[in-house]
Amino acid sequence: MHINDILNIQDVRERSDSLRKCFCPYSELVDVTGSEASAVIVLINLSVKKGIVEDLSSRKSAQQLLADKKHLLSCIREIGWQHSHNLKHPDARVSGGRIMVNPPLNYAGYISSNALEKEFGWSHDSKTYNTAKMFCAAFLWNGCVNNLSMLLSEGYTVWRDAVRSLGLKGKKFEELVGAINKCIAYPLLPNEVSQFSPQVRFFYQGDYVAVTPVVSHAMMVYIQRLVRRKVCSSVGLGFPRPASIGDLAGSVGGHINALYYPPRLKRQANGGLSEARVHAIMQGKHFFYKSCLSDDGFLAACEVLVNAKRFSTDRVRRQEKRHAASKIKSTLREWLSPAYEWREIFKGKIEGSSFKLLDSLEWRISSLEGNPPPALVRELNIVLNDQLGSYSKARRFAYHHELMMPFKAILRGSLKASGFREELVSKSNWDEGGRGLYIYLKNIQVYDALAMANPYLCGIPSLTALWGLTKEYEIKLKALSHTSLKFDGVAWFLREYQERGDIKIPAPTKLAREPGRLMRSGLLPARFCDMVMDVVIRVSDPDIELAAIEPHLLQAACPGRFAGGVLHPPGLRDERHWCQVAEGNGLFKQLRRLPRSGRWVTPGSMQSDSLFETLELCNKFSDLRPVSAGYALLEDPIGRAGSVMEQHAFAESLISLAHLVSPIVYRWEGWKAFTQQAFWGMRPENRAMLMSKA
Repeated sequence: MHINDILNIQDVRERSDSLRKCFCPYSELVDVTGSEASAVIVLINLSVKKGIVEDLSSRKSAQQLLADKKHLLSCIREIGWQHSHNLKHPDARVSGGRIMVNPPLNYAGYISSNALEKEFGWSHDSKTYNTAKMFCAAFLWNGCVNNLSMLLSEGYTVWRDAVRSLGLKGKKFEELVGAINKCIAYPLLPNEVSQFSPQVRFFYQGDYVAVTPVVSHAMMVYIQRLVRRKVCSSVGLGFPRPASIGDLAGSVGGHINALYYPPRLKRQANGGLSEARVHAIMQGKHFFYKSCLSDDGFLAACEVLVNAKRFSTDRVRRQEKRHAASKIKSTLREWLSPAYEWREIFKGKIEGSSFKLLDSLEWRISSLEGNPPPALVRELNIVLNDQLGSYSKARRFAYHHELMMPFKAILRGSLKASGFREELVSKSNWDEGGRGLYIYLKNIQVYDALAMANPYLCGIPSLTALWGLTKEYEIKLKALSHTSLKFDGVAWFLREYQERGDIKIPAPTKLAREPGRLMRSGLLPARFCDMVMDVVIRVSDPDIELAAIEPHLLQAACPGRFAGGVLHPPGLRDERHWCQVAEGNGLFKQLRRLPRSGRWVTPGSMQSDSLFETLELCNKFSDLRPVSAGYALLEDPIGRAGSVMEQHAFAESLISLAHLVSPIVYRWEGWKAFTQQAFWGMRPENRAMLMSKA
């Protein structure tokens, strides 16, 4: 939108409200090219509280405010509190510095503010919230994001003439520009770490460094604009004292939106074949897992294949088509899975059954060996399309000419694979690093974990928290067992996930003015979750020390915290062997029987550096989810007062794509596919710590 479109509004109140909104950080940037004088008038009038100036386009009121030396100096002082990354988000108690730096380096497959145009925000004192707008409010000029302080400092004649035309000329104008340049030159990074700023510890370039994650203003305002365009799923967070946090929080009254992409796990009451299902077969019905055919991700994948010929050949579309084929394949295998569960559960118990049961399609599939006959594939394809047509939203894909051949090919390949692979892993396949042993933590319960993976994203807890759990376990186990083990990969299975939006009341930790009295710190909005999960840790054990460690030491070394929440092992009545050492054969026999309602959180094969493209993929495919996948440093680590380590650096959180994989997929594809695809590891790069495929 151009500012002239708003200035042409006749009603004064409506015009002023529109002008006020268009210069708010959450709004799409307004273009002021060619109307620089009008833009200066509006920006000056915005520097006072609402109601003092009735008409924001009034030239007379702008001249009066510009002539007020005290008011003008207060506006200039706020230039020094502009930032590229907001130290005061989410805790307004942080004070004493600002961050004004370039975006982090670009890392392929990881999303940061590097892909966005530079845009600066403001945070300081709530009393000066309005005065900051004169020089700090952002807008578009000649296609680039700017604000008045930057344009005057860089000496653009058209902007200098616009200010001079309001009565600030000669020496006064030169003093204004000099004061602006002085404020812009304020320190770009704090020289100490606030006690209210979080710090996490990472191993970086041979030593541990403390890292403080900070919020990119450009990324946060971009997310607010995407939410208002309704192109992503979001959740609202209410922050107290919003004007103290910054211009963005103040402009929305503290109601800031975060991306909302939790894992969608369906509860499943029965995973096997009950007597009722046997009765259904006797009635001539089928017991395939029909409900997975109505999954939105599966239907989106079908839509992609149906419209594949209309797609352009760019990289994202090719990735989308590959993922759609993979999604259809995994869904059809999940649809077939009850038949193979029948074979596993009722193996050797079927001899006395009737001919009708033995002749059922399910039994013929599960007892198949070798290549499937074409007649069996055709019969199964007919059942699939009939069940697909029973759902109103999926009916258009039943017997679709673009899907018949892909469906047949996938069903033929799945039947040929003989269902769940009984794949054995011999010791000859272990590599020289001794990576044939694993630690398996089963049915671990987590309460009050942070669902806010980072300030931009709510859903799956941060992958860096998963790696922190792994490394803490390694350190504790090495200390208790006096061994030199190394954990070099971790796989993560979510059995259950339940989100909670309640606010936790902090413990009294702050000294009050009255002697002997403690106060609670301020309440901060957050989202939490309870989970039941399995963790598989890959161990590098060249000296074969792991097998000799006593089971009680393995259990004692298990951490008690995860992602800010409490981690509990299952009750002994439910699972006695919840922490065990296993080699490939024994472990895979357990993993292949995990409930199909759960999901493995695995590194995604589809990656993008664009947040918009990533969210489009996540909206289309429910098995793709954005995750917090590491940090990119904004500076080289240095010594800084208040740091918990000798070296400290500020960093920006990175977002990447994770693929939620059904355990059915690995039952079919086998142990080798699991070890190659499911494990995460920390990969240090130049000024970054990245969670990626291990």
